[in-house]
Amino acid sequence: MLFTTLSRLINKSFEDELERGSDLPGRDEEPLLEHLDARAIVAAMRDPERSLDDQDAILTAVVRRYRKTRASAWSALLLEILSPALVESSIRFPYAPRGVDEEDVQQQVIVETLHAARFMRIPQPGFTLYDLTETIVKRTARMLLHAARTECESLEQSEEEPGKRLDPDEVFLAELASGDAQRADVALLYLSKVRRLTAREIAIELGVSMEAILNWRRRARRHLNQLLAA
Repeated sequence: MLFTTLSRLINKSFEDELERGSDLPGRDEEPLLEHLDARAIVAAMRDPERSLDDQDAILTAVVRRYRKTRASAWSALLLEILSPALVESSIRFPYAPRGVDEEDVQQQVIVETLHAARFMRIPQPGFTLYDLTETIVKRTARMLLHAARTECESLEQSEEEPGKRLDPDEVFLAELASGDAQRADVALLYLSKVRRLTAREIAIELGVSMEAILNWRRRARRHLNQLLAA
């Protein structure tokens, strides 16, 4: 899934805020931000000479300001800061269900970013960016899976469009989430061995831990061996 337009969308919103002369209320309450304007904050976050710990501290300060004010300038700045990470994390979405286009997913990523920044627990120093991106990816992946499952259920209830077919990955991910052990085993082995999805990719799509997928895969192999030996 290509997310190059996501970066442009975020940057346009940021530039529009700057053109309107939007202020960053409460900036002087953050020692790391009080001497920086919006462009300087973005530059600091992308400066390779700055340590990752310093950049994470700046991001944490921006998140705190965003939480304490409803000013659109802070949300635009936060998204601009996170834009490279959001684009990079987009490769973790291997598919989108039919009926969900790239623009839908982009809007969902933006919504999940602002939701996570406002409501997630502020982690220990150095982990704000990691926790934010992980939360955004997991919540967006759940949305995609829900859309795939909804479409699968719709097709099961109607045969009015016999020529329409779900992507195999969508069907099998829905099987994995259904709780039917035998069908889930087949689905997991298909995704792992035929579609070549990694345990990490499957875990992200289902919103579960990679360890759970690894355990599930071992169980599926054991069941398959039992069937072959019977």
